[in-house]
Amino acid sequence: MVSAPALAAQKAKGPTEKLCRLPGELIFSISYQLSHSVSDPAHRETLFKRLRNYAYTPRRGRLRLPAYLPAKVRGLSKLTKRQVREILYWVRPSTGMKMPLSERQLQFVRQHSTVPIWNRWSAADHHMAHKVGVPRLRKSEVPSKGRALWPSAPSFTEMLEMGRRGVLQPPAQKYGPRFTVPNCLTRKSLSDNIRLATKIVAKMVIGIRSSVEVREAWLPWFRYRHGFLILSVRYNIPAGLVRFLLSNWKTCPTNLWLVEHCPLRIFLRRHTAVDFGVYQIDTVVSGSDVSSQTEGSGVGSPPTFALPLMQEDEMVAELGEEFRNFLSGLPG
Repeated sequence: MVSAPALAAQKAKGPTEKLCRLPGELIFSISYQLSHSVSDPAHRETLFKRLRNYAYTPRRGRLRLPAYLPAKVRGLSKLTKRQVREILYWVRPSTGMKMPLSERQLQFVRQHSTVPIWNRWSAADHHMAHKVGVPRLRKSEVPSKGRALWPSAPSFTEMLEMGRRGVLQPPAQKYGPRFTVPNCLTRKSLSDNIRLATKIVAKMVIGIRSSVEVREAWLPWFRYRHGFLILSVRYNIPAGLVRFLLSNWKTCPTNLWLVEHCPLRIFLRRHTAVDFGVYQIDTVVSGSDVSSQTEGSGVGSPPTFALPLMQEDEMVAELGEEFRNFLSGLPG
């Protein structure tokens, strides 16, 4: 388990580091290893098309590659679709942890997508400390419903991979007063009834981004996987951890992986205590209000100042024509 001095050292070292922004011209490009192995541009394009069709279509059978390709490249025919997807593109889902979008690029994507987007803003966070110090989640325990799930607020590179696989989240719904149910939950009911708050967190929160600071005392309740601290215990969750997660849900929901992604205030309007097996709102453990807790670090929150809006042609010129095709497939 990562120690407090290690976390402090990581935080102290963070400001001296700098995150490189995602190079737009490479987001749809073949990986460097494959590009370097095939020098002829025509052969490289043929290889790229064959690999894409194999990895992202429901075709059966093994991958077949032309005999004129190098023997090392033809060895890709022995790989599974999952393995091909992991090495095909220069940009992978995990690239967003190392190379986030610039502020203008992120704003442009948010203009065209109703799905909430997460973006890492600074290297001065706790991602590496959590990645090294928290035990890894086993593949068999990855959150899934028949197949592996994707974060409720994906990064741009995660959203790219979702689009390539044909996995698109439904657009965020519009909410209003007419969606409020009778006897709905309130923030006061969460503050006064820690048992109710714990049941909501256990049922609705899958995990939190690893770049968010989490107290060392709470780390045993998590396992690390793909840039997330997955909440691996669904019972006996400390009251402080429950309030910490609810606070992040209130201040910066894109930091969380939620079962039902919507703002906390909207979630409370749409649910009652009965939905979580609580039939009487009593003061079980009196605690401070969620709004008075230490707010989330905001590592995935949008910038607080407005930027000039970017036109689609301007962004396509920066990221390539294939980016226009990607935008057309976004929900919304």
